[in-house]
Amino acid sequence: MSGDYQLRHCAVLGFIEILCSVHLDSFTTLSQNTSSQDSWPGLFTQMVLDRDSVDIHSVVDSEDTSENNKTICLEILDALKTCFYQKSEIKQSLYRGLIRVTSHNNELCVCVNSLLLDHMGSWCNRLVVAENKKSLKFDKSVNLGKDNKAIIHEPLDELILLAQHVLVTSMQLNDNNEHTKIDELKQLLCQLVNFYSECNTDEIKVNENDCLLDIISDTTEHMEVIKQILCVYQAFMVYIVNSWCSPDQDKECCKKLQKLFYKYNHILEAVMALDKTNKKKDKGNKKNKTETTGTTTKFVEPAIHLDFDVLYKFLSLLTKNVNWASETNVILLKQNVRLWEFVLKLVQTHLMEVKNLLSRDIKPRNLYENICKLTKLLYDYFLFDVCEKIKFSQPVLELGLDCYLQTIKLVNSYYKNLNKFFADSNQDDSNDESGGIFDVLRNMRLYLDQILQMNQVDDVSNQEDDIDDKETYDKIESHLIGCVSVVCHGLKNNQDSKIKNILTWLSMVAEKYSFSNSSNSKQFLTLMLEMHSANQEDPIMLANIIKHLCHTFGRISKAHKTNQSQISPLRLITTWNRAVMCPVLCQSLCNELNYVIHCLSRIKAELNASQKKIKNICLDRLKSREKAICHRIVLVVLSATSFTKTVIPLGQCTELGKLSEIVNDQLSPNVSKFIMFIEYDRPLTDKEKNSVQLKNQTRRQASYIPRVVTELELFVNLITKLGKKCKDQNLLNSIKLTATRDFRLNVQKVQDMLSKQNNSDESDEEIIIGNKRPNEANEQPPKKKRRSGSNSAEIRGESSAN
Repeated sequence: MSGDYQLRHCAVLGFIEILCSVHLDSFTTLSQNTSSQDSWPGLFTQMVLDRDSVDIHSVVDSEDTSENNKTICLEILDALKTCFYQKSEIKQSLYRGLIRVTSHNNELCVCVNSLLLDHMGSWCNRLVVAENKKSLKFDKSVNLGKDNKAIIHEPLDELILLAQHVLVTSMQLNDNNEHTKIDELKQLLCQLVNFYSECNTDEIKVNENDCLLDIISDTTEHMEVIKQILCVYQAFMVYIVNSWCSPDQDKECCKKLQKLFYKYNHILEAVMALDKTNKKKDKGNKKNKTETTGTTTKFVEPAIHLDFDVLYKFLSLLTKNVNWASETNVILLKQNVRLWEFVLKLVQTHLMEVKNLLSRDIKPRNLYENICKLTKLLYDYFLFDVCEKIKFSQPVLELGLDCYLQTIKLVNSYYKNLNKFFADSNQDDSNDESGGIFDVLRNMRLYLDQILQMNQVDDVSNQEDDIDDKETYDKIESHLIGCVSVVCHGLKNNQDSKIKNILTWLSMVAEKYSFSNSSNSKQFLTLMLEMHSANQEDPIMLANIIKHLCHTFGRISKAHKTNQSQISPLRLITTWNRAVMCPVLCQSLCNELNYVIHCLSRIKAELNASQKKIKNICLDRLKSREKAICHRIVLVVLSATSFTKTVIPLGQCTELGKLSEIVNDQLSPNVSKFIMFIEYDRPLTDKEKNSVQLKNQTRRQASYIPRVVTELELFVNLITKLGKKCKDQNLLNSIKLTATRDFRLNVQKVQDMLSKQNNSDESDEEIIIGNKRPNEANEQPPKKKRRSGSNSAEIRGESSAN
């Protein structure tokens, strides 16, 4: 192979894709003739010289095509032997790729089995004391290199996962000719399971001088070795579950699974406890400055990469009654809380890997069917009898709800059809109507109401007193709100009655319940505003919430007191979360302004693009839109004005800067143009001109125009004052005084009047000039009038002289 690591890695992935695309019918004859493969021509020689005879994609069961495909597979597998001596990253890709290959073509398990026996045997130690036990060479799989950095030579957990997958798949084929090799691999795995299910930490050797007990306290230096040991235990547990096929194996498999998980949990708890102790010591050393320590990383429980079928089987064992295990024997497994947490964390890891593949435009095999099965399993267990699940284990319920939330998020973002997905995932139910999206949402709403009722917080004092009791329900509340949010955003706006019921329920929750923390309150408020904005004609809910929020903060001017009887109680907003709610409401208000601006631009564009003949047809449709936009503008401006009159804490005005910028740059000029269009430019039909009802309605609605203008000017004035008080230069720079009024000058008439006046002035001048006499040109101009004081003095002088 090439010396470049990237080229070798790409070559391995390419060969895996070829093996996955090959169609095989039977591999028995090929496995018996593996000794003669050296006499065959090479893979690329066949494909170049005789392309017609090499068709790896053919589904036709012809003898020539089948033999050629078998030949290609053997040569590729023989070439992949060299990967056993490559770096661990290449080995990891090889092992995971061979699992995919044997899942597509089960017949290849025979050849992969023969490859694994020799390689696995080289990584096992035979124990002299016990004949039926073997251990793994952890001392050679992980070593410390330069700068005390761990170097992984062999990913033993990936190797065991491949071996157990090949073994279980081969046993299902029932090939009598290959029983010898299958028994050898089965015996090897059983010997390893027997040792690690009964050994102690001092019996697991990690190097020539130390065992696991010696290094377990130093997670910083030996972290990779400890993680690999834990992953090997996980792989052994997966092997026990995957090989569990009938109730006859109940006692044996339950016993081995309990022993393995007990050892695994014992090692993990010891590592986590010692890791916390070391962190406390490091903090104490830093405070006392007695010694300087490097950066330490927190130890995180590792999780192995699992195929979906094995993961689904493991989760099914805990969540429902399966036909391959009796309920009486597995009851102890279902009561093990730590085992639940372990399996659900494996589910979380699997969902994260699926998301990463989809982000790279790689779709896993049978993704939709697998997600449907997983969602059905999680929904039937964790979305029913929530209170009973809390009594059993709150962390387990939190993990289960989080897995369900991540699943429906993945479906909503990738497939964008939750209604069909819920119908497909619940199609096995006896009641066909129980699996619809509204039925799923109804179930979520029911349990969210129960959790909110159990999790009530009235004020700050109660929150501090009951924090120990309420803290455990925060995540459950958050996950349920997240599930409701995903389902609500996936609804299609074609069932008005059901949508209105959901909006009513959202409003009822906001009035009736308070939330356990600010994050949950913010999440629910965002959901409620988005749903009301998407499914209602006006932002009346936004205006009511802003009014209530401003009431909790108080008005700037104490002279204007709000009538508290007019404000409906809203427990969603409390004294300890109102500062968080303010930016959410500001952002929602900005969204409403953007929507209004978009509507105004659209109406203007339609009018400009329409022809004269089409304008009359579009007129009726535009009338209703004009009325709705006018009502929406009034609500938005009044809501924005309420913000400017409220004692909002300094530092919460960042969204108001954007709000004022939108009002100044786009809202004010568009409102002015829109008002003028309604008053003057919109043509009236003959029926409207003669309608007395329309004239009366116009007189009543004429008062709205100066109100809109007045409120807009008042808002600009208050924003200016707010910017000066907060010393926010952005608010001051983005505001300009508006000059909009409820009248305008008719420019054409003014120009006509000015032209007439100029013409009359010119004619008067011509008449005066023609009537002038010659001696009038030399006459002196009239004297200026004297002031009244001087005139009176002259009169007094004349009278005294007389």
